Amino acid sequence: MSFKNTVLVVFLIALTLFYIYLPLAFSSSYTYTGSLYYIVQISISSNNGLSVPIECVVKVNVVNNEIRSAEIISVNYLSSFNLPPDIVKIIEYSLRYWLNNIILFSNQRSGTETYVSIEGKIVKAYVINHEGFTEYREANTGFYIGGVINNIFYKSSSGTYSVDLMAYLYKLNPDTLLKYFAIIEPPREKVILFGTILLLIILGGVIHTFYKWRDYRLT
Repeated sequence: MSFKNTVLVVFLIALTLFYIYLPLAFSSSYTYTGSLYYIVQISISSNNGLSVPIECVVKVNVVNNEIRSAEIISVNYLSSFNLPPDIVKIIEYSLRYWLNNIILFSNQRSGTETYVSIEGKIVKAYVINHEGFTEYREANTGFYIGGVINNIFYKSSSGTYSVDLMAYLYKLNPDTLLKYFAIIEPPREKVILFGTILLLIILGGVIHTFYKWRDYRLT
């Protein structure tokens, strides 16, 4: 797909997603207003063997914990062959489906542990499995930091398509909420202590070798 066509696709999807308003069902003690940046990977397939992988960067605008709008920052067609004729509508439908199923904060803060990278920090999260989709929620706040949705079906005159979607948060602006996240800090004191002991061992070995060399040298 040419650069001009890609720009046109991004512009069209940005327009269609701009007026999303999604009230949230769960009232949280945390309040966030700002922009969330998600990397969204979309896999479109059909029963005739079609397979189109796509990667988007989506900016989600939030006001007082409510998603007010969303826009595509970039879109990358990882395959330029056999693109469905309804590619724009399929992407739009899949992103709307994903956004409509997001609850930013949840009181469910337990499950299988995992760790994700957000703005260069390692954050502890829980994997929450639901029927038909999976969420990744930050361990302290229950904040939605990503998820997987399988088998999003889209029907059109050109055929029926199945979409698998995976999204993960990589940036917040502002990042005020980040200070409440369960950030895993490296054990600096242990690392320093281990490094010091290792250095002393190496230094002791060097000194020992030096004195042995003095004892056995020929001149």
